[in-house]
Amino acid sequence: MSFLAPLYALGALAIALPILFHLIRRRPKAQAEFSSLMFLTQSPPRLTRRSRLDQWPLLLLRALAILLLALAFARPFLRSMAQQETDPIGRRVVVLVDTSGSMLRGDLWSQAQQQVASVTDGLAANDQVALLTYDSAVTSVVGWDDQTVGGSSSQAERIRRAMADITPSHGGSDLGSALIAAADILHNTAESIEEGDVAAGEIVIVSDLQEGNDLIPLQQYQWPASIAVSIASVEPAEKGNLSAVVLPQPVASGESNKPQLRVRFHNTSDSVNDQFMYFWEGGKEGEDRIVQVPPGESRVVMIDPPAGTQHVLRFVGDQQAFDNQVYVALPPKLQQRVLYVGSQAEDPQSGLFYFLNQATLGNARREVAIEQVEPGGLPAELKPQQTPLVIVADVVPSAAMAGLKQYLGDGGHLLFVIDADPKDDPAIAASLRELSDSPSLAIEEAKVGDYAMLAKIDFQHPLFAPFADPKYNDFTKIRFWSHRRLTLAEEDGWRTIAEFDDNDPALIQRSIGAGRLWVLTAGWQPQQSQLALSTKFVPLISGMLEQGPNRSPLEASYAIGTEGALPVTPPCELVSPDGSRREIEADLRLEELKQPGVYRLIQSGVESSFAMNLPESESRTVAIGADQLEQYGLQMQRSESAEQIADRQRQLQDVQLESQQKIWQWMIFAALGILVTETWLGGYLAGRKG
Repeated sequence: MSFLAPLYALGALAIALPILFHLIRRRPKAQAEFSSLMFLTQSPPRLTRRSRLDQWPLLLLRALAILLLALAFARPFLRSMAQQETDPIGRRVVVLVDTSGSMLRGDLWSQAQQQVASVTDGLAANDQVALLTYDSAVTSVVGWDDQTVGGSSSQAERIRRAMADITPSHGGSDLGSALIAAADILHNTAESIEEGDVAAGEIVIVSDLQEGNDLIPLQQYQWPASIAVSIASVEPAEKGNLSAVVLPQPVASGESNKPQLRVRFHNTSDSVNDQFMYFWEGGKEGEDRIVQVPPGESRVVMIDPPAGTQHVLRFVGDQQAFDNQVYVALPPKLQQRVLYVGSQAEDPQSGLFYFLNQATLGNARREVAIEQVEPGGLPAELKPQQTPLVIVADVVPSAAMAGLKQYLGDGGHLLFVIDADPKDDPAIAASLRELSDSPSLAIEEAKVGDYAMLAKIDFQHPLFAPFADPKYNDFTKIRFWSHRRLTLAEEDGWRTIAEFDDNDPALIQRSIGAGRLWVLTAGWQPQQSQLALSTKFVPLISGMLEQGPNRSPLEASYAIGTEGALPVTPPCELVSPDGSRREIEADLRLEELKQPGVYRLIQSGVESSFAMNLPESESRTVAIGADQLEQYGLQMQRSESAEQIADRQRQLQDVQLESQQKIWQWMIFAALGILVTETWLGGYLAGRKG
């Protein structure tokens, strides 16, 4: 017989109470009068009879009742030999090991290997274990089919060998997707195992659990109640970390338009330092700089890059060196041209070209030359790559029209400006109809009172998106003294971007081939409007230039682990940071590039470069707690060894057996029956004495 609460059996010691009461001799209750005893000799009392027990039946009944009550509270049950010899139910365990970039810190990876070894050492013979690793993707290293059932030592050895061959990557941490993958493996395995052979599943996370982990996938996932999660955490000896990321789009500094990089430094909240030094690798001595970043805050610093297009920015002063370098790939400065097609005005300072030529369209990434040609002097072939924007302000001869159409079809962008009364130049409408393939298009001079203003502007359009902020979206100060009215057919596919307050279109757009055609129904010179004199003119023309095809399809920097195809046209050659070369015959996937550094891509003799850097999220090294995982419904528990699991399972079996047998109820009934019998017998014996 076994007991669920054996300590209650100590209550059987209360059997000593009835025995003690039986040994105590009671004084006689009856009193008898007697004469003086002064003349009698005193004799000592005889104690032999007092120390002897009497009323043995009552004593035994009382002791037996106390014993039954004590055993009843101890919750007895009977365990058969078959149940005693049954092995504990095996576990299904998925060991989920973090191999992301943050595991490169200090000795975290050796700690992770020790944690995995500790988990495998605690395996029982009938446990089933799988080993998964994760960074930005999940990899199955040891599955259910890769192990011998009943051989826990072989399972442990196989996982140890696998861990010895694994090293952390430079990718991000997608813990949410990894947990879902592990839960799905446990769920699918449970469906193929007979009930009772294997216990509910468990996932053991071996990770530093840094706050850069992506947990968003868990928001849409219903976590199974039968799957528990435990954490085998690893921690660095020193906490705190500084990270840096180069923000996109270099900006110009001063009148020289020299590019400057915007670098955002972030210091983790657990850092003990707030002053750091950064410098360009290979730079001259004394060119290092100091940046002050308090713990938990960020700072943006403008940095002048050295000459060239490939650089490494390094910084020191924090506790972790795994991310103390940022690879920078600067595109070469573009040489672009804006072509103005129109006749020279009698008064040059009153023409469109004069004000266009005053606009500064160059920046840190491009140099722009503005050229004027007569309509009859258009080049036979226009390349959108060299001339991303053409502005037409005159009638185009039919002989040159085919070249402009080909230019639009190849991806060029063309702005057609109507700055003259159609009555004065009727051919302007015919030229625009032929260029846009809109036979129903008609132009007439609009009737304007004092002036017209822009009233309806599509701030969702890329040209006007920079003005969407309320601080910049006021166009009412730009007055138009005259403009033209267009009659358009809906089937021609025109899109109105801006309208005057009389509902006439001011700027419209139509896609032709891979290019875009814009039509502006008013001139920007002072005789027609105040547009050229406003602060909106240069950003508007620059926006049209930005939409051109010379925008590089490659980003300056990608995070390692990013999914997707690089915008390249095979065949081409890829040169890795270590100097190795690879011929690209098909699509080049970003997730294949796992080495940080600057890559060079050679296409048709033209070289471009891009950088692969550690994901910014991996530098956010402050650890999260298990409570944050519980918010997503995960069933958290402490990690247990095989012996602890076996003890807990035996306890559960004992509770189940005890609840089924309920021997304590029969003991209570027996104790009550004994007490009733003892009461009757005590009364019976007392009556006989009397």
